[in-house]
Amino acid sequence: MRKADVFRPAGVDDGALVWGLGESGAAAARLLRAAGWNVVVAEDRRAPAAEARAAALAPLGVRVAWSVTAWSGIRPALVVLSPGVPPGDPRLTPFHAAGVPVRGEFELGAHFARGPLVAVTGSSGKSSIVKLLAETLRAAGRPARPCGNYGEPLSAAVAAAAPAETLVAEASSFQLETVRRLPTCAAALLLNLHPNHLDRHGTWAAYEAAKLRLFAAAPEAAAVVIPAAWRSRLRREYPAAAARAVTFAAEPDDAADFRRGADGVLYRGAAPWARLTGSYFDNPVLGVNAAGAAAVCAALDVPAAALEQAARDFRPLPHRRQLVGEYGGVRFVDDSKATTLDALTASVRMCGGPVRLIAGGLLKEDAPERVKDLLASDVRMVYLIGSCAQTLRAAWSDSVPCRVCGDLAKATAEACREARPGETVLLAPGCASFDQFVGYHERGEQFAQRVKGYGDHEATGRFGVDGMAESVRSEGA
Repeated sequence: MRKADVFRPAGVDDGALVWGLGESGAAAARLLRAAGWNVVVAEDRRAPAAEARAAALAPLGVRVAWSVTAWSGIRPALVVLSPGVPPGDPRLTPFHAAGVPVRGEFELGAHFARGPLVAVTGSSGKSSIVKLLAETLRAAGRPARPCGNYGEPLSAAVAAAAPAETLVAEASSFQLETVRRLPTCAAALLLNLHPNHLDRHGTWAAYEAAKLRLFAAAPEAAAVVIPAAWRSRLRREYPAAAARAVTFAAEPDDAADFRRGADGVLYRGAAPWARLTGSYFDNPVLGVNAAGAAAVCAALDVPAAALEQAARDFRPLPHRRQLVGEYGGVRFVDDSKATTLDALTASVRMCGGPVRLIAGGLLKEDAPERVKDLLASDVRMVYLIGSCAQTLRAAWSDSVPCRVCGDLAKATAEACREARPGETVLLAPGCASFDQFVGYHERGEQFAQRVKGYGDHEATGRFGVDGMAESVRSEGA
């Protein structure tokens, strides 16, 4: 595997410093080492997982520096940041000042990729569209691998992929905020933008700018696919990308190149292009994202029939609009991945009927009152959990009934007890999970376990989950 010569300025050695020993950092270290670089990895926390990765890297000749407070006397040819390391970390200042390239792991992987890269970014729905596009390419007979923020780091996917394999990569704002060039990018897709990760980026403008760097980094030959509403913004900031942009939108926007029709059909201009009726994407929210995927497929000469097949066969990823049970005419949906208020409202809209909503956690944005009108029209009751429960109650209680439950166990028990046939009990927190859980996965898994306990009780009269039985029995269920 070749060295990434574009990163090596004249007059410095071949060493690379990788900052962060998570999965992305370890993948970057392996990729660089395989290309002949000397590699040092810096890691702040000596956790068991990091220790295990360090032990696995040691036989490759990769050294790990623990808990470094400052660097002096070294000037690597390249610094690679894991997504969790902000580029404004003061320990990076000497490297910035010396002109050492400081790049993210995502960009590193793109430089080493042997096949085409399809980069997908946005605030919500990225992982599902990455999965859909990869499965569509496979249905068309083209090898494809989903990766990036989706799961497998891009640097690991590059090392494992066949030469002609298309890498369909989810790109987060953390991965894009330092990106300069993605030379192998064949298509760049922006799904949507709404407030997220402001704790990292500081302002909405900085978050937007990080996402839009994708279009400056993509080569001139890359297809550019954006929501129709973003064309004027792209013209102002990235005119070269805007000149070749293909747009997508919902039904009312007839000016878009691709749009979702109310009949579940995706249109290219005025002509039907692909029929997704009855699929996971046949709804007003995910259908718009699917229109963006259709634009990418058309740009890559992938037939509409392949997208139709992939949509028909699509199985949602865990904790993303996942049906985890249906008992007594009540549907139970785990959308624990809905960690923003916009994702919460989209999830409620997709239920298509009355909702009992479990929400709350670690609030990542301001102005939660902006979503209360939608809640008023579609939600019977909000069961609030986590550190922001009182904040959300104050913002929403004048529009929709709210109850502070505190934790997920109580919220699920009360929602199960009160739900009526035709309703959906929906976990769509609109918040991060880290105040009460390791991550959104754990939150979703606990919800699913408690719903199963409720289902066991419905079927047998016995409860499989501690703490829920007493709550239900006390109400004479």
